[in-house]
Amino acid sequence: MSDEIGDRPRHHWHLDFSGNKFTQFELPPYEILTEERRRKLMNFEDFDGEEALNEAREKYGDVGPIELIFCRQLELIKKYQKIEEEIIGIHLSTDSLVANLDHARDQHLLKARAWWITEELMEALSALYEYNDPKYLEELVDALHFATELCILSGIGPIDIEQSEVETTNHTEIVCNDFPMIDSLSDIVVEIAEIVRSLGMTMWQLRNKPWKQTQIPTDQPSFEQGLIQTYRLLLDLIKCSMGGELIDVAVIYLRKSLVNKFRIRSKY
Repeated sequence: MSDEIGDRPRHHWHLDFSGNKFTQFELPPYEILTEERRRKLMNFEDFDGEEALNEAREKYGDVGPIELIFCRQLELIKKYQKIEEEIIGIHLSTDSLVANLDHARDQHLLKARAWWITEELMEALSALYEYNDPKYLEELVDALHFATELCILSGIGPIDIEQSEVETTNHTEIVCNDFPMIDSLSDIVVEIAEIVRSLGMTMWQLRNKPWKQTQIPTDQPSFEQGLIQTYRLLLDLIKCSMGGELIDVAVIYLRKSLVNKFRIRSKY
C-alpha cells in the first residue's frame, strides 16, 4: 500500500456530549496547504484501517492486537533512536534496546518517555475541554506509542501485558460502563488522572536521579507491575473511547504509525 497522502476527503473527529457520539467535520483539502502544514495536519484518518491491518499482518504474521502494536513500535524505535542520538547525543548504556533499570542515564531516558505520555494525555484532555477540537482520540493513540516504547525499553513485551494478572477493572469500569454513552467529562478526567497516577508511581521506582551520589537498586518486579498496569489502563481507555475491542485499538494505532513513518521519511 502507498503511504502517500490520498485524494479522498479528510475528516477530524470530536466528541459530541449532547449526542453521545463522535461526529466528524471536513478539513481544507491538502492542495491549499503548505508542505509543512501537510505534514503537521496529517493524521490517522489519512490511512485506511483495513489496509493498515493487512499490511501489518503480512509483515509480522497473524499475531494478536497487542503484539501487532509492539512489533510496529519496535520498528519505529530503531529509526527514532538514531535520530535522537544525532540530535541530543544521549543513548542507553546498554548495547541492546533494553535499558539497565539501575543506570541513572537509562532511568533519565525512561522518565523522558513517561513525561511524553503525560503530555499526550493532557493534550487529549485539552481537546475535550475545547469540545470541538478533534484530536482527543489521536492524542490517546500518541500516548500509546510512547507507552509501548517505554515498555519495550524496560524489557516488557506483549506476552507480559497479555498474561498479567494486574487488576484494572475498578478504575476502567468508571469509563467503560458508560462510554460512548457518557454523560460528562468528569469520567474521562478521573480515568486519565488514574493513568497519570499509576505512571508517576511507577517512575518513582526509578530513584537514581542525576544529582544522587548514592545509587539505589530498582525494585524491578514493582516497576514492571506498575508499568503493565499503566499500559493496560491506557489500552482500556482507548478501547472504551472507541466503543470497540483491542483489535480496533491496534488498527487505529497502526494507522497513526503510518503517519509517523511518513514524518520520518519527510524529516518532519
